[in-house]
Amino acid sequence: MCNKMILVGLNLDFFGEGGTVGEPEFRFELSNESPEYKIRGYIDKTITYPDGHVKIVDYKSSKAKFSGDDLEANVQAMVYSLVGYKILKAKKASAEFIFLRFPKQPLQQLVFTESQLKGLEHYLSYMYELTNSLTAETAKNNLAINCEKKKWLCKAGKWECPYLRPFKYHALLDAEGNVARTALKKEDLKPEPGQTFTILEAAGCPGHPNISSPTKKIINNDFD
Repeated sequence: MCNKMILVGLNLDFFGEGGTVGEPEFRFELSNESPEYKIRGYIDKTITYPDGHVKIVDYKSSKAKFSGDDLEANVQAMVYSLVGYKILKAKKASAEFIFLRFPKQPLQQLVFTESQLKGLEHYLSYMYELTNSLTAETAKNNLAINCEKKKWLCKAGKWECPYLRPFKYHALLDAEGNVARTALKKEDLKPEPGQTFTILEAAGCPGHPNISSPTKKIINNDFD
């Protein structure tokens, strides 16, 4: 299956004929003042053509293609188009999804108007304000335990949410003792000069106080 998916990708103008292919996994960070928002992410591939058109390509391995509102008002595609105009300085930007499991019709291409992208910016600003106003208390409002339809996400049969119970994870501390980065696996952390390793323990889900515990910090700079 993987071989077939690779062939689908290679056979669909992989080298961007007539254009220039940008660096793969292009990382973007976009800050805007009015309306205010900040977004960042990665783009699989960009192709820039001589006429100023920038095509943003995203490879999908999912079992289903987009349809309905998920296609017509696709936020991912709209954000990519916004990046095309604001960061890549495109005269025209388009987003192209390539669904690798659909060799007969793998393409879904989207182009958005200026008014649509302006609407997106106001939506991003709303979400930016909302997320910046979150606190430990307001975040609890969306816990699965507080919604009858979502309670099964806490525990169903032998399966349970991986964040239900306390668990240990790894962190890097800077010279002042502040947490610089965290990861579940130590090998995913690359220390910089002056940083040390430590182990932290998450308390578990606050919606289940009977099985969660107070947050603990376990310092051990030389653990293996």
